[in-house]
Amino acid sequence: MLNRITLIGMVKYDLSELYEPDGAIMARIHVIVPPPPDAPRSDASRADMGYPESPDRNNDFLVICRGSALVRKCVESLHKGDLVYIEGRLVLTTFRVGDYFWQLHEILASEVIPLHATSQ
Repeated sequence: MLNRITLIGMVKYDLSELYEPDGAIMARIHVIVPPPPDAPRSDASRADMGYPESPDRNNDFLVICRGSALVRKCVESLHKGDLVYIEGRLVLTTFRVGDYFWQLHEILASEVIPLHATSQ
């Protein structure tokens, strides 16, 4: 079996170093990947589900970077609006809030390459 994700998209927010409860350094990258212009609408069923707003057609992905070298590279070189290439794998993270368990799909990055920087 293979679990490999490749994304090319735009950074949605500026990054900062974060620390997990065990003290490990990490960074989160929110990446926007717009669908191709000829892609069929994927949000049409949401209107029938009672959502008052019309969701945009972009795909937003949460990318997690771990390891001090990768985190520092990302924080120093990526900014809101930058084009970025990311390789990694899909992970399902389960966490507890009060009495509830939540699951979150994340991409655990193994390679992050800035492709085009915005003027900062």
